[in-house]
Amino acid sequence: MKIQEIKIEDLNENFFSLFAKRWLLITAGNKEQFNPMTASWGGLGHLWNKPIIFIFIRPTRFTYKL
Repeated sequence: MKIQEIKIEDLNENFFSLFAKRWLLITAGNKEQFNPMTASWGGLGHLWNKPIIFIFIRPTRFTYKL
């Protein structure tokens, strides 16, 4: 399976099932210092008329510092 960006409005599958089966790849940082990590927890909703996805990163993770 290759990595691809998926827009929320283009999802044809139940997001919760998709999230549980495929996970997410989160990348934080800049060109000099960055770190990707996988996540399988978070949520989705609407904020100021825009669809959003939110994730939680533990303070002990390297990505959190970035």
